[in-house]
Amino acid sequence: MLAERVSAALAKGYRIPPPPTIAARIGGTAEMSFSHFKSREPKSGLSIPSPREEAFVFNIPFIPARYPIVSIDGRQQSVVQEPGKAYLFDLTSRNEVSLGTVHDSIRIHLPQTTIDFMAYEKGLPRIGGLQAACLG
Repeated sequence: MLAERVSAALAKGYRIPPPPTIAARIGGTAEMSFSHFKSREPKSGLSIPSPREEAFVFNIPFIPARYPIVSIDGRQQSVVQEPGKAYLFDLTSRNEVSLGTVHDSIRIHLPQTTIDFMAYEKGLPRIGGLQAACLG
């Protein structure tokens, strides 16, 4: 089940209790998950990268969060996540973030197979993925 897999991966990768996560079935086997992703205690070090998969994550913060390090395939930057913005992460990349930040957000996990299913249902060609011009 997607919800259990995502919740367990977040708990392990971010050293937090398994976050509440639900999955919504779009049709057939296509599903997406929603997690209440938060940490009230800063920790040292970086997150453990999620297993690579053809999927995307939208992180939508409830509170501002400053991450001194956001590393995507080894390219590092500092990021301040702001409420009202969505941050897109491609899970085919190696994503790591600093854990010394208090954060509270909704995390939407969207597999490529679900995007493909939605495009097919609308009579559209396969969409090769999602891209953002910048983080945030």
